[in-house]
Amino acid sequence: MNEFELCGWIGAVLVLVAYIMVSTGKAKADSRPYQLTNIIGALFLVAYTYNCQAYASMVVNVIWAGIGFTSFIKFIKISKLKFNENYLLKTKLKFATVLVSVLALFVVVL
Repeated sequence: MNEFELCGWIGAVLVLVAYIMVSTGKAKADSRPYQLTNIIGALFLVAYTYNCQAYASMVVNVIWAGIGFTSFIKFIKISKLKFNENYLLKTKLKFATVLVSVLALFVVVL
């Protein structure tokens, strides 16, 4: 198994986990864990489908990740209204850490 195939399996599992979380009521569709799981899963699938030259599937996963990213940004904006600036800064730092980690993985894999 090469690293792209591993990315595909990880992405598939993460997207399925997100679906299971919502379907079983463990997470709401508008929750951070659900959105982050979807975003990361979709990005892994983007790497895999790009490598397989399955461009239609890749575009769907780019859009899927974009929708999740947009929803996640809304959470950060709502957090700003509900919490003080320290909390918002910590939230942005956590998100930035996850995003940089995923991007670093793509650089290594690609």
